[in-house]
Amino acid sequence: MARIPIYQMALSYNSNNSIDLLFPSEQKNSDSQSFVYTLPVFGHRNYNDYLDLLTRHKIYFPISQMNDATEAIARLNNWELDFEIGGGAFTVKFALRDWGHTCLSRWTSILKKKLVPLNYVGEMQYLLPDTTEFVCLKPVDLQIMDEAYLEIRAIFVGLCPNFGRLHDDMYVTPRFDPKLNPKILKKGSSSKGRSPR
Repeated sequence: MARIPIYQMALSYNSNNSIDLLFPSEQKNSDSQSFVYTLPVFGHRNYNDYLDLLTRHKIYFPISQMNDATEAIARLNNWELDFEIGGGAFTVKFALRDWGHTCLSRWTSILKKKLVPLNYVGEMQYLLPDTTEFVCLKPVDLQIMDEAYLEIRAIFVGLCPNFGRLHDDMYVTPRFDPKLNPKILKKGSSSKGRSPR
């Protein structure tokens, strides 16, 4: 089962006054960053097709727990992703949303609508799994996230240039950039990661 990561990105306004995505470290002005968690779309515009894609793949969220990097695996619940952490002590939920509609927790009302993704416009394409289009995730209950942090130091970080791993044999660290250090990629690995099929 192919793995699909959840990314940490930032909203960026372009010259046409529309919204694009960058990794936070790519933004020139770090004073006013709007962080978002994102999930790749892989060209899908139909909600049913996208839901089918998500059910056939392992969706993972790179997190920090007790200062250790780890991953939480999603359980799809209609248009929400549920992540159990701390041995099941906490279930943190995220709702899928795009910029054409509100949160998609009531999937029956949006089956005929089309997905409206945001585009990643940065230069770190090697972290992306053959797509530049993403939908955003919205935390459903911030209080549970706060409690998880206070009790088990759980932080939902998301894959970004400084944290997480693309797949089992490629870790992302601050020193990883295939252009600067191509030996980190194992033989047979793509510089863009693995695309789910």
